[in-house]
Amino acid sequence: MPGAAVKNDSDVYDHVWHFWWVSNALEKGIDPRYCDLVYPPDGISLVYHHIGWFDTYFFAVTGISGADPALSFNLSLLLGTLLTGLFGWYLARSWGADRYGALFTALALVWLPSRTAHLLQHYQLANCWALIATLWLCREYLKNRKRRYYLGFAAAMLAAAFQSPFHAIFAGIGVIATAFITRADWKRTAMLVLVVIAVIILYGAFVVTSPGDAGSPVMNWREAIYWSAEPQSFILPSPFGLLGGVTGLQQRVSWMPNTYEGVVTPGLVIFAAFAIIIWKKKRWRFAAVVLGLFLLSLGPELRILGKPLGIPLPFRLMQSIPVLNGIRAPSRFAILGGVLAAVGAGMAFSLMKERLRALFMFLLLFEMTVMTLPLLPAEIPGECYDIPSENTVLEIPFDRNVRRYALFQTSTGYVRQYAFLARFPDFLRDIPQFPDIQENTDVIIYHRWLFEEVERCYYDSVYSQYFPEFTAGDSVWILHGE
Repeated sequence: MPGAAVKNDSDVYDHVWHFWWVSNALEKGIDPRYCDLVYPPDGISLVYHHIGWFDTYFFAVTGISGADPALSFNLSLLLGTLLTGLFGWYLARSWGADRYGALFTALALVWLPSRTAHLLQHYQLANCWALIATLWLCREYLKNRKRRYYLGFAAAMLAAAFQSPFHAIFAGIGVIATAFITRADWKRTAMLVLVVIAVIILYGAFVVTSPGDAGSPVMNWREAIYWSAEPQSFILPSPFGLLGGVTGLQQRVSWMPNTYEGVVTPGLVIFAAFAIIIWKKKRWRFAAVVLGLFLLSLGPELRILGKPLGIPLPFRLMQSIPVLNGIRAPSRFAILGGVLAAVGAGMAFSLMKERLRALFMFLLLFEMTVMTLPLLPAEIPGECYDIPSENTVLEIPFDRNVRRYALFQTSTGYVRQYAFLARFPDFLRDIPQFPDIQENTDVIIYHRWLFEEVERCYYDSVYSQYFPEFTAGDSVWILHGE
């Protein structure tokens, strides 16, 4: 059945699995970078699987993940949001914003549309508080050259890198951008750059020392075109706030690959306030940096309304640099651009008269306030709890891109024949299909309840021959090996 898949599947299910797996591995004394509970008998490296190592380790150590990985995932988003606002406040203050301007920036960063988009799908990117902390401590060190800021920058840089490689890249760019805007002393800048290089080397060692063959993260450069932003996306208002709810704004517009990589705007109110500080204080360097980051988010080739135009862009040069040639989602550079634009907006807010402040605060709250986030169902069938942990399971319909099955595995920790991976190594391209794969399987399970009637009828006609004892009234069909 073309296009059939589990309805409302999401990376979130896989991310809950991240918290469970890291906790489970550490409890058993296993290296969590390598998972032996998928793709038996060899297992697979997870080093390119975009796990937020900082978050997952933290909640594993606290013990919450072992008891409830879904709770750990949700708490990580809550804690990350609070810290994003806190460090956003300090960052704005370091740039000269008053307390109210810093509050304006903090709220803008908590509700930043590009951050909110990833909050719905990519916790390791949405929890960008460590990145913001590096920008704040970088600014303070360049101003004061105090050791505590330098050491704090190193710690924040380490946390950012192990939360997401993107944050490590953004932090490195942020150091250069801050030095450029402030015309900082080159020696102080060099000291910060040394930390960035050291942390990237450390993270590189973390990757290359991982057990097993992870393959290569490098892919065809043209894939980055699909996951790039488009110029017109930046002039859209936030679709997540009150304004979006009142007007019925769509989160994903037709030209976007999806909501998570398509929503890149910092918000119209932030743009307006940022323009004020640029105009009044002639902060052209600030403007150049923000526009430069937005330009990088457009990817290697200009695309308009979903159609590549063949016009090369600066991101194409980045793809010639080792390590950076593995970036397939240039749109994420809009996060760093949005952070800096929000800082500039807070600086502008500090200069406004009382009435204008009231107007801009109202507009910010109206456009950006996120009242609720969508909830995903987290039911695990009782039958999964009856599967012994040593059993090897094959879920059908066979599709390794389905993330929801990973949530079911957290029930008892059984072995799965396959699993979703952010980067599939070449040696996993050709794997057996059902029913050929069932000879190495202890349990085959068909989750009928996940599918709507048309899909379910189709799959029933395909699989009923393998489940002769089950009827259309059963929500789950299970076949145990002999």
